[in-house]
Formats: sequence, C-alpha cells, structure tokens
Amino acid sequence: MAVTPRRRQCGSMEAHERLSELYSSFRTNQNRIESFTARTITSGLASRVARQPDDFPLPPSRRGMGSELRHDGGYVETAIGPTDRPEEVTGSWTLAGDDTLVVTRASSSEPERVLRIVSAAPDRLVVAKG
Repeated sequence: MAVTPRRRQCGSMEAHERLSELYSSFRTNQNRIESFTARTITSGLASRVARQPDDFPLPPSRRGMGSELRHDGGYVETAIGPTDRPEEVTGSWTLAGDDTLVVTRASSSEPERVLRIVSAAPDRLVVAKG
C-alpha cells in the first residue's frame, strides 16, 4: 500500500510564496487577476463568453489580431502585445497583379509580406495562410 505524502513534492507552491514575499508587484498582479476572475464568474460573463460560437464577432483585442487596409493605401495591424494590451503596427499596402497583396510595415527592420488573395468582397478580404 502506497503512503500518501503529507506535503507537496514539487516546488511550485514554494516558488509562488517566495515570489509573493519578494516582489510586491507580483502580489499586486496576483490580486488583480484573482479579483478579475471572481468578478467575471460572479457577473456571469465567464459562462456567456464560454458559450459563444466561433463566429461570434469579438473586438480585435479579444481575437488576438486584426488588420485594416485603408482606401488611401495605409495599413494598420492590431495584435496583442507583450503586456496583453493591443498594439498597432502601421505601414502601407499595394496590389501586385490581380491576386497578390504586398504589405510593407513602417518599421524598416521587417521585410515586406507578400500575400495571395483567395477571395475579395467589399467588406472582407481572405488571404492564404503561410
């Protein structure tokens, strides 16, 4: 018969408690996360969001990423940044032929992206992955 240990075998809880003692920002962030989670569950938002179908229209900050091609040739891409806040990257776009979109970001450190257009409608543009 196996003997059940009286205390944890891993060090995750010990590491958590040590971080809480050493860094007040860690404690503050943990409290904010726990408070947000409690409010979300209490308000019923968590269960409503969990039941939303895949085609439910979420704002770009909740989808993770979005792009906008502007009529003037401008380009704006929204993505979740390292602090979990939306960040925008700007640039420009041009068409190269009937089925190729070339996106150039304002940051010169990134190369152009060449995207193959799968379908186009007045309110939606679909490009191939990869």
